[in-house]
Amino acid sequence: MAASLGGGMAVRGACGAMVGAVLIIGRVKAVSGGHFCPSLKLIVKEYIHRFEEELESQNCDELREIHNKDCRMIIDVAAKILDEVLEK
Repeated sequence: MAASLGGGMAVRGACGAMVGAVLIIGRVKAVSGGHFCPSLKLIVKEYIHRFEEELESQNCDELREIHNKDCRMIIDVAAKILDEVLEK
């Protein structure tokens, strides 16, 4: 299901690891639709802020340049941030 998120969703846009994490946050934290769960937006904003703060971008191309094409490291950091955000 998530294979299509790789490579910035094949167009080197938004990082697939970040997008995948946001999908997981929605699945875990949403009581019903996102419009009915105000705290969901706050959790997603926190996740994206921390992702960009630690990795210096949200964009696949930029991340690959900054981190020497080390997508495994980017995925690991994305997962670590996700764990921390979900533990709150």
